[in-house]
Amino acid sequence: MVTHKDLDIWKLGIELVEEVYKITAQFPKEEVYGLASQMRRAAVSIPSNISEGAARNSKNLERPHSMGIDQRRGNSENIVSRLSTFKNPLRGERRSSMRTAFFVILLLSVLMVPFSAKAQNQPVTVEEVHQFMNEYKNRYINMNYEGFMDLFSKEAVENRMYPYADIREAYRKVFDISNAIQYNLEIYTVQVSQESAFVSGRYELVQSFKGSKKSKVFRGNIQWNLNRENGVLKIREINYGRDR
Repeated sequence: MVTHKDLDIWKLGIELVEEVYKITAQFPKEEVYGLASQMRRAAVSIPSNISEGAARNSKNLERPHSMGIDQRRGNSENIVSRLSTFKNPLRGERRSSMRTAFFVILLLSVLMVPFSAKAQNQPVTVEEVHQFMNEYKNRYINMNYEGFMDLFSKEAVENRMYPYADIREAYRKVFDISNAIQYNLEIYTVQVSQESAFVSGRYELVQSFKGSKKSKVFRGNIQWNLNRENGVLKIREINYGRDR
């Protein structure tokens, strides 16, 4: 099975971490908790984000490392910027290590460009949407609050009026008072475009409560507008009604 460890870009990221640690180990003591710490965190985040992206889309390793691409490029540029602020002269092995680090950063940046372009040019597929909706249903049933909210864009709107902050608070309350949730979903239509998708269907939610034998049943029609953000589908808008 192919994993993120088989990706050349991940291996380069690990090499960058090693070089940055070598360089920062020779910084003055007063920089241990300042410049050195900042550079190390930026370096470590590059392979970490690559592995996280690969885990999210393990079935297609042509696109996972494009997820979060802007963040990883930003981390690379952050390291270059931090290095440029270190004024002490570097000689011998230290200067060689710095050249290696710059080389790795440059190579990472060059490799990321085609990956990013490819992700942007890849249209949303019906299969991708169905996988997203299955994940939406599973996280809802498991009452995985943070995982569930991760499916929403920070610009999400519910029922054309509630912003992301209100959506978070509403679902937090639902999960807090619920003992269990059953969620049945029937998809009617899926319409896809280059970077977005429209999904309509019908839901049935059975909610049982903590400390009570009572339960409530909610049914109605529902619609989602999904947008791709940094290579990942997110809910941009959700609208639903309730049967009387």
